[in-house]
Amino acid sequence: MRRPPAAVQERRRRRRGRAGDGPHARRGGGRARPRALAALAARTGTVHLLGRVDDATLRWVYRNASALVAASYEDYGLTPLEAGAFGRPSVVLRDGGYLDTVVDGVTGVFFDAPRADLVAAAVETAAARDWDEDAVTAHVATFGRDRFTARLRAVVQEASGRSAAVRDPEAARSDR
Repeated sequence: MRRPPAAVQERRRRRRGRAGDGPHARRGGGRARPRALAALAARTGTVHLLGRVDDATLRWVYRNASALVAASYEDYGLTPLEAGAFGRPSVVLRDGGYLDTVVDGVTGVFFDAPRADLVAAAVETAAARDWDEDAVTAHVATFGRDRFTARLRAVVQEASGRSAAVRDPEAARSDR
């Protein structure tokens, strides 16, 4: 029997962690999926099931991760921003909020369906790149409180200028 290539052997040696309970728990999927993952973890020794973790542990996981992998639908796409705050890229489903919070090739990699083969290919793509942590964290900063506040003020200021023009059309014309 032929030995697998060195890259495959290395991938098998890498450890993987899983934080959280996943969407199956919220949909009433019970514990079958976590039990299957636990069996995989026991067989391979490369997967560590963390379940729900406190904030300090989650920060440690992000800081020490190579990347975030998220295969479930997320309305806002917050988890890539959390991982990105630590300079970590994301490998995510091309759907939902991820479309707003991940820039393909800059802050992460997309896959088109939550299928194992597509997720694995996207993980391989991400693992083969050198990610610019500064670019990842700079992107995350565009979602920060300071940016949000500045943008909100600009929108309000612009809207109040338009409402003044509606109240006094002559003043609006003389400003032009």
